[in-house]
This record gives sequence, structure tokens and C-alpha cells, in this order.
Amino acid sequence: MSRVKFSMLLMHFTCVWIDIYFNLLAIPYVMHAAASGYTLGLLALFRVPTPIIYYFAVVSLFLLGPAIILFFEDRYHRLARLDSETKSRHMKRLIYFGFNYFVSFISILPSFFNIPNAAEAKVHLLQEFPCIPSVIVEKSGFFTLAYDNTIIVSCLLGYMTFATTQALFFIYRTTIYLSRIKTVSKQTIRLQRQYFKNLVIQTTVPILIVATPTTYLNVSAALDYLDMGMNNVAILWLTTHGIFSTVTMLMVHKPYRDASLGFLVEAC
Repeated sequence: MSRVKFSMLLMHFTCVWIDIYFNLLAIPYVMHAAASGYTLGLLALFRVPTPIIYYFAVVSLFLLGPAIILFFEDRYHRLARLDSETKSRHMKRLIYFGFNYFVSFISILPSFFNIPNAAEAKVHLLQEFPCIPSVIVEKSGFFTLAYDNTIIVSCLLGYMTFATTQALFFIYRTTIYLSRIKTVSKQTIRLQRQYFKNLVIQTTVPILIVATPTTYLNVSAALDYLDMGMNNVAILWLTTHGIFSTVTMLMVHKPYRDASLGFLVEAC
């Protein structure tokens, strides 16, 4: 368990950051199909520009990618790699994850290269999406990122594909290794397989919590379809990420569950 503390801690820290950012710092009201919205969080109270808040909201979600990749790469690295403790391997991993984090920060930048004039964007938005109440458009800090969603959707789907492909690769390689290993006892193999299964379950829940609403938002944006009700449900769904992530972790990892229950018993 001690060997996976860092990757698990990074995953927890990333999930906590997403919750803090979306539920306290930003509190975004986003109409993704219209590439517009405004924020209600602490950053808006301090008059941080809406484009900057939106940028870091997307980056925060993207940071989940390297955290999940490390989660499974670390398991594969420690189980299957014979050179796992060499300096060259450590350097290669450092460069690899540095590149992944670099991509997380730049993937959405093309969407910000051609931001329209605010006044013209409001007129265009009300013509294109008459279902949007004018009172929303006149909100302080209301922001339109682009008239055309093509670049935005391409950036989001491109990064999702980039991160998901890597995570699935390490899941596949680790599964193959665990199915073929013969050099350790049956008890050890059983424990390793059970632990890896728990890791998959633990990460599947936050992935689904994030991927399901973002997939809907991206598809609706690609089709220029805006349903205010479904749009709000999708955004609310994203904010439940931390709750489900924490509950899943406690359910699949007995040491964390026992420690949490012990803490509650002592507190009572």
C-alpha cells in the first residue's frame, strides 16, 4: 500500500481541487452549446476576468487526466517493469508526466485565440439561441468564448481521447501481466488482482461522473442544440464528482474505510 501512496494522494488532491474550484472559487453557470456563461464564485467577487476563470475550470478538469494515468502507470511500472528503480526510468517517467501536465494546460488555449466583442456577442447569442433569457445575457461578467463551437469541441474531445487512450493502455498492459504471472504465489496473485480491480473501480466512478455530462455538453455543442434544463443538470452532475469519488474510495479500500470509521467513533 505504501508504494501507491503518492499516486493515490495525487488523485485525491486533484479531486478535492476540482470540487473547491467548481463549488467555491468559480461556481460557473455555463451554456456550453452557446459557448457562454458567467460565474458566481469567490473569483468573480474579486473581479477576476471570466475568461481566466473559464480557462482554469477546463484545466482543472483536464488535470484529472494525468492523475488517472499516473494511477495506472504506477501500478504497471511497479509490477511489470524490471527497470522500475533505475535512474533512467525515473527520468523518463518525469519527462512523460511533465509532458502530460503541459498538454493539460495548453489543450484548451486555441479556443481563446479569437474571442468576439462582448456587445456583438450578446446580440448574436440572443438571435442564435432565443431560448436564453435576456436577463442572463445582461449579467455582470457574462462572457462568450466563440460564435463557432468547432474549435472548443475539438479541443475538449481531443484531450479526452489523448488521456483516455493512455489510461486504457496501462489498464490493458497491467491486466495482461496479472493474467500471465506465474512467478509468485497464488495468494499474492489473488491479492494483486483484487487490489488492481479496486483501483479500476475507484477511478471508473470519477471518470463517469466527469465524462458523462461533458460528453453530453460536447455533443449538444457540436449540434448547436441548447436545452437549458439538461444543460443545468449536466453542470450540477459535474459538481457531485467529489462526493462519489470519496464514497467509492471508502467502499473499495478497507484500510481507508476502517480509519474513517475509527475517526468517527472517536469523535462521537
